[in-house]
Amino acid sequence: MTAAGATGDTLNQMLQFLGVRNIDDLNSNFLKMAAVFESNSERDSNCPDLSFVSGIWVSYTHELKDSFKELVNTLYKTEAKSVDFQRKEEVVKEANLWASVASKGLIAEVLKTEYLNQYTTILFANALYFKGTWKEIFDEQQTRNKDFYLLNGDKISVPFDWLQRFSVWII
Repeated sequence: MTAAGATGDTLNQMLQFLGVRNIDDLNSNFLKMAAVFESNSERDSNCPDLSFVSGIWVSYTHELKDSFKELVNTLYKTEAKSVDFQRKEEVVKEANLWASVASKGLIAEVLKTEYLNQYTTILFANALYFKGTWKEIFDEQQTRNKDFYLLNGDKISVPFDWLQRFSVWII
């Protein structure tokens, strides 16, 4: 979404980072990915539950270009909501409610009032929800409890499995 509103060097750096040549390729790739998410909504019960949503909150003191609003509405299925960022508690409550609904209750808080200040003019958010089972069940002999860090900095111990063929730990 941010690339859709960028120009010049900023856009070029974003496209390079994302590994695409131009904004049309980026949009095309997103549509392909969105089709996968969409097809999962019509899946059989053996497929993973997968959804992706986006949100935009923009200061009432700023106006987005109509072409950008149309693109995010058409492509990303979202609309920019006008808010007063000086009313931090209201914006935080709205964004966190959005995240909770988007994640089916798993993400209760993505934003805190201290993340917003007098310079905040726009907030972009994406939520990806995935629930599925592993194709290959954890090998108990390869499973170890390891530290997993939460967004608030706390760490908890969770089972990780060593996936030999990729030489990675998986949760």
